[in-house]
Amino acid sequence: MKKIVIILLTSIILGTIMALVGIEIYKGVTGSNTLNYTLINDSEYEVTTIGVPDGVTSIIIPSRHNNLPVTRIGEKAFWGCRDLESVIIPNSVTVIGEYGFADCPKLKYVKLSNNLKTIEEYAFYQCESLEKINLPDSLITIGNSGFSYTSIKSIVIPKNLVELGNSAFDFGKLTSIKVVKNNKIYDSRENCNAIIETQSNTLYKGCVNSIIPNTVTRIGTRAFIFSNISAIEIPKGVISIGESAFSNCKNLMSVNLENGIMTIEEYAFYNTGLESITIPSSVTRIGNSAFSRCEKLKSVNLENGITKIQQNTFSMCSSLRSIRIPNSVTSIGSNAFHGCTKLRSIR
Repeated sequence: MKKIVIILLTSIILGTIMALVGIEIYKGVTGSNTLNYTLINDSEYEVTTIGVPDGVTSIIIPSRHNNLPVTRIGEKAFWGCRDLESVIIPNSVTVIGEYGFADCPKLKYVKLSNNLKTIEEYAFYQCESLEKINLPDSLITIGNSGFSYTSIKSIVIPKNLVELGNSAFDFGKLTSIKVVKNNKIYDSRENCNAIIETQSNTLYKGCVNSIIPNTVTRIGTRAFIFSNISAIEIPKGVISIGESAFSNCKNLMSVNLENGIMTIEEYAFYNTGLESITIPSSVTRIGNSAFSRCEKLKSVNLENGITKIQQNTFSMCSSLRSIRIPNSVTSIGSNAFHGCTKLRSIR
């Protein structure tokens, strides 16, 4: 047992020393291999192009190269490293560039720099095996789709993060979301398991276990897209449901829309599992394709107030049998009910 502990400690210490002195470590490959660098302003280096052959499973990026700090992981630097399973990024790195580690399907472990400030667009896109990530307090920005199509289950948004890009965690497996209390832009009030933009009271990103607080006034664009939620209570204070907010939530069978909501944007409930829906009288606008391809939707009740049914609103709702259209409706857009082959009752 003592021998095993000594071997493990020796490996950890050796790895740390080699990283500090600028030696790249590869596992799963033999021979001499080096990363490629670009000198920036004669004072620092960026890891730029892929110099990693097939078979490499683990990389420790050095903190220095030619006696200068390594501060950036460049665009597409490790893109498409199909065998890469783990990477350690030194504390000298402050930026991970676009597609820096994208399409690394076996990547399971990433140690981020404690001084990292920016994760650019698609940096970890389609890292399907990545289940956990610890975001450092130094982090300021996560770009669009930074961690989309990963298997991350839990995230904690750090205190200094002020910019969270569109779809940053979309198409994933999130079950737990928390924002630290002293973040000035976002919060997760009432342990709601969601990211809320504090000033606008907009629910920015939710997950399968989210509960929408009564203080939220808007459900943001793509907030729950591709989530596994089966039901959701939308409180009275919500006045708007954003574009694609619940799109492709195929397990979503019921949703309660309170009177007070005013707009349901394009594709808001596209391709969900809804079986029935009542649109309250407070709703003045339903966007294009808002309920399109809800193949289990059987009945729709539009209360008096809505004036126009937009194009494709209920298209391809193949199970739709009845709909109540109030006298307030004066216009029905093209293909609003296209593909509703079972529709028999319009009241």
